Amino acid sequence: MTTPPSDPYETPGENQPAQPPRYGETPPPHPERTPPPYQRQPPEQVPPEQPPPGYPTGPYGQAPGYAPYGQPMAKPEPPASILQAVRLMYAGAVLSLLWTLLQPTQRDTVRDALGNPDAEVTAEDLDTFVNVAIGFAVAIGLITVGLWILMARTNRDGKTWARVVATVLGAIGILGGLRGMLQADDSIGLLIINLTLVVLAVWIIVLLYRRESSDYYNAVSQRPRY
Repeated sequence: MTTPPSDPYETPGENQPAQPPRYGETPPPHPERTPPPYQRQPPEQVPPEQPPPGYPTGPYGQAPGYAPYGQPMAKPEPPASILQAVRLMYAGAVLSLLWTLLQPTQRDTVRDALGNPDAEVTAEDLDTFVNVAIGFAVAIGLITVGLWILMARTNRDGKTWARVVATVLGAIGILGGLRGMLQADDSIGLLIINLTLVVLAVWIIVLLYRRESSDYYNAVSQRPRY
């Protein structure tokens, strides 16, 4: 009787078949069949995202809204023209507030603007008309102050629609300021305020449409949002 080899992987003799391992036994690892140790592969290097051609570049040559791989997306910083326009908008809010506070002093001017009352209009009715006109002017002034502040904040954030709205409101403000200059007969304060508001509106519109301002609005509008 032939004795099986002790090593199941040992090469048997000539014309001798290999003996399988016994039931329940695990064959020892063969040196030639042992798998090599696991080698961890280095992570694949992903190149940073490149901006499209012609995209406005930032202060360090990178495109606003684009960041290297693995870093958070940085928001573009407003240029000097936008910051100056924002400061002028806040100045316009202060001037509009002063214009609003001066409206109650224009009772006589409003009374003269209404003209001579008819025989059916009493003095009390005329005073009511004057009070309503003054109240309406004060309400318009307060709304104007709020619009100045809203336009300052939204244009600083680079909202494209804010520049359009600021342009429309600026054009209305220029026409209203010129009209107020013609109606401010004896009020030097109102004349100066209206003239200053007209100059501010024109200056702000010019600043909002400068080259660096347009690049800033475009960079903010094209920035990915999550």
